[in-house]
Amino acid sequence: MDSREADISHLERKIAQLEQHVSEQDKAMFGFSKQMDQLRERLDKLQNQVDAADSAGAEPMEKPPHY
Repeated sequence: MDSREADISHLERKIAQLEQHVSEQDKAMFGFSKQMDQLRERLDKLQNQVDAADSAGAEPMEKPPHY
C-alpha cells in the first residue's frame, strides 16, 4: 500500500468514527429533548396548582421566625 492509499484509508476511518460520534450525539440530544418536554409538563402542572391555590384565596406562607 502506498502513501496515498494509507492516507485515504486513514481518512475513511476518521470519517467512520465521526459518523458514529454524530449518531451518538443525535441520540443523546433526542433523549434530552424528551426529558425537557417532560420537565415542561411537570412545571406547567405545578404552575397550575400554584395558580389554583392563589385564586382559591390560600393564605401566603409566612417566613419562619428565624428570618
